[in-house]
Amino acid sequence: MTVAATDSYPIQVATKEQLKEALSIRVSVFVNIQKFPLEKEVDEYDSNALHMVMLEPVLDDRVVGTLRIINEGEVVRIGRIVLLPEYQFKGLGTKLLLHAEAHIANSPVYNQGLVTKLLSQCEKQAFYEKCGYKAIGDVFQYCAIVDMSPDIYPIHPASEAELKEAVKIRIHVFVDIQKFPLEEEVDKYDKSALHIVMLDPAQNNKVIGTLRVINTGTAAKIGRVVILPEYQGKGLGRRLLEYTEKYIANCEQFKQCAETKLGSQYDKRKFYEKCGYMARGDIYDELGCPHIWMHKTIDRISS
Repeated sequence: MTVAATDSYPIQVATKEQLKEALSIRVSVFVNIQKFPLEKEVDEYDSNALHMVMLEPVLDDRVVGTLRIINEGEVVRIGRIVLLPEYQFKGLGTKLLLHAEAHIANSPVYNQGLVTKLLSQCEKQAFYEKCGYKAIGDVFQYCAIVDMSPDIYPIHPASEAELKEAVKIRIHVFVDIQKFPLEEEVDKYDKSALHIVMLDPAQNNKVIGTLRVINTGTAAKIGRVVILPEYQGKGLGRRLLEYTEKYIANCEQFKQCAETKLGSQYDKRKFYEKCGYMARGDIYDELGCPHIWMHKTIDRISS
């Protein structure tokens, strides 16, 4: 699906019918995908909260994003911020949040409110910091997340059929969502590269993540690292990378390689730093997106 510019999506206070759609999105993302308990998702605050929705005009004003606002007197709490997976990474979350803040600032209902606050999942903290929020207090566990252990997703070198699925995932994320050109996505290196895939056994071993490795002689170059949007945020990307690094360390094909390296999108570099990679060199442009080279020494002792 091609997602239009952020200005194409109107935002408004939810009608009764739109609220039903908004709740369906919340259940789909927070319960079905992120595995939070249903009884925690729809709670006693929903009946008194103000609910805002983002609409898709070309799909009959379908609700594609939502949040709720709770008036606590001197504090206005924003929560349940969510976009459908296929509409993420396009600046729509920022637009939704800014619209809510403007509504709060200009509504007499919130004239006592001195500050907005929200509870962020730790992995989403950077997004809210970019929107002007600051973290206060210690990290805490809101509720247990169940049935999403990374260990339930097998990883191995791709078969021919799995490679076809992997390429479809790459096109969906890098071309359809991130808008990189199709002709650059599938290139001359794909035929000779090692392709690794992650599967979901509960979905008939559907491919949900992939990456490729190119042997440059001195380095194993990792690229096209991608997890389907609905599986992101659960440590699966890190596990896919760790598996690949161990595979490289023990594979005869890469015995001459001293390091793994990758060209990271600049805004994704923090993820790779957490995985032990170090940035090297200057930021460079690749297809209109800032990138930076990141390197990690191959550990053949512990592998």
